[in-house]
Amino acid sequence: MILGSDQLWKILTGEKIQLKNQTLTALNSSFGWVITGSVSKSGVSKSRVGRCRLPGSLLEMDSLQSSKSKITDHDPVEKYFSSTVQRAENGTYVVKYQFKADIKPIDDTLPQAISRLNSMDAKLQRQLALKQQYTAFLNEYLELGHMELIPEQQINVSTSKRFYLAHHPVIKADSSTTKCRVVFDGSLKDFSGYSLNDRLQIGPPIQRDLFGVFLRFRQHRYVFATNIEKMFRVKRVHPEQTDYQRSVLRHEQTAKLQHYRLLTVTYGLAPSPFLAVRVLKQIAEDYKAEYPNASGVLEHDAYVDDIPTGCDTVEDLIALKNELIELLSKANFNLRKWSSNCWHLLETLPKAICEFIPIAIHSQTSETSVKILGLHWNPSSDELFLNIGDPVIEPKPTKRMVFSETSKIYDPLGMVAPIVVLFKVLFQESWCYGLDWDDPLPEALCKRWCNYMGELHHLKQLQIHFISFKACGTSWIFRCINRGMRGCCILSRAH
Repeated sequence: MILGSDQLWKILTGEKIQLKNQTLTALNSSFGWVITGSVSKSGVSKSRVGRCRLPGSLLEMDSLQSSKSKITDHDPVEKYFSSTVQRAENGTYVVKYQFKADIKPIDDTLPQAISRLNSMDAKLQRQLALKQQYTAFLNEYLELGHMELIPEQQINVSTSKRFYLAHHPVIKADSSTTKCRVVFDGSLKDFSGYSLNDRLQIGPPIQRDLFGVFLRFRQHRYVFATNIEKMFRVKRVHPEQTDYQRSVLRHEQTAKLQHYRLLTVTYGLAPSPFLAVRVLKQIAEDYKAEYPNASGVLEHDAYVDDIPTGCDTVEDLIALKNELIELLSKANFNLRKWSSNCWHLLETLPKAICEFIPIAIHSQTSETSVKILGLHWNPSSDELFLNIGDPVIEPKPTKRMVFSETSKIYDPLGMVAPIVVLFKVLFQESWCYGLDWDDPLPEALCKRWCNYMGELHHLKQLQIHFISFKACGTSWIFRCINRGMRGCCILSRAH
């Protein structure tokens, strides 16, 4: 964003702090603190100046984003997708990656991939449990037909027609299905200094805003949440481009190196999130007349591979579930991880694909909870709560620790915003002392930080009960301005 000098005095609040070195001044503005003044080239490194963007990203983390899709027919990536997307005989969608123009031809990537594989093999030899999970994941990849072994006669092609991707494990301990996933590194650079991600068009941001998805989820009396199994890998990459998704593997350190190519949209490539969401939109468009309700859910309620939605009657909810399953089966998508506050719906589904058994909902004291869009939900009591880990109170916290711990409080609905803002204000104040990232906080800030962290565990007891918005009547709005913090609260009386 660029502002003219005539707007400067409109955004400054008048509050200023002279920093320790006397050459820099912090000015408060409508957008946060601005550092101004002169510095010597030897006094501040480029990396340190660049990090000044981080406070803004933290303070804006909970801001509401526009729910309007930014996709347009004139967008070049959208036009390319529309002109190249195809359907296989079994209904699977086949897509193409769009390469950027005016970029150097692809140089060799095989030596880098082999080097990374050797490092990975050495690591896995020291962690045998991880190795077992890693191997199982890749074996499943192969068994499902999501990658294939490259015949010997096809290995040696021009380097400009192939790209080797390194791979590494990502551990997700709280996953109820796959704890270890293998991610392929699209940021691996070739000898010319460019990665595959550097060469691919990313696509416009067409994901729905999380806050709006949550609000629509709770407009209904009866709800369910489900997950699309292996969402990225259900979509095939056009055969002309699969050699840009090569990788090298071996089952043992001493075994022969084997070359594979990935056949589906791949984790770790920059365009993959766009393609994943865009194909869902395409399914909704293609079957809107035949499945109007399910298409509407894909269009408005789906968030990446999670689908939280609902209805106001049990009958409508079950009908929507059936329609959604049938619609997604047209493109070979499977739904799993079903959860609901309606046990009648769960009884219509196989237990193997449900997050819990239906009988658990009958017990109002049930502690059954599922993760939905990053938050935890107890369908039995219909309450949301945050997953707050046990805080570690450091005797000498640094600015880096404050930033890290504050960022861990995931609260997309703003349920504990009055608490989180205290952490953010403290972090903001730490910048006024001219501290480096690993400098200890001043005593006054340190004392406040330790007090906040010592009470953070109380948030585990906070549970927010869901009330359908359609049942709300009279409302009151309250505003609060205190110590530079601004907020408002809307209270509604439920009938």
